[in-house]
Amino acid sequence: MEAVKIPFSDQNDFVVEAELDEMTCFLHLAWNDDEAMWTLSLENAENDVILSGIRLVSDWPLLGRFRHLAVPKGELVAVSLDGQPIGRQSFADGSAELVYLPAQTT
Repeated sequence: MEAVKIPFSDQNDFVVEAELDEMTCFLHLAWNDDEAMWTLSLENAENDVILSGIRLVSDWPLLGRFRHLAVPKGELVAVSLDGQPIGRQSFADGSAELVYLPAQTT
């Protein structure tokens, strides 16, 4: 199964619904201007919060340390395509992507 690119809106705060390994999830993405970072919160289909305030660090698995929680089986990774730290415009200008690697590919 191929990696799934998570669509990113050019907004400071938004929610994306995604099907991740047959699990409906709501990804809440928020830009923190004071800290110059994106954060991720994850909710299940019933809007129960699973994770909150996870910093999007480039090229680092975001879900791996939370396997004790009801997270999707695969892995979310924020990929820096230009080798630079991820900034406010990085996803909008295409220099970064948030991708989900299904369990079969991790």
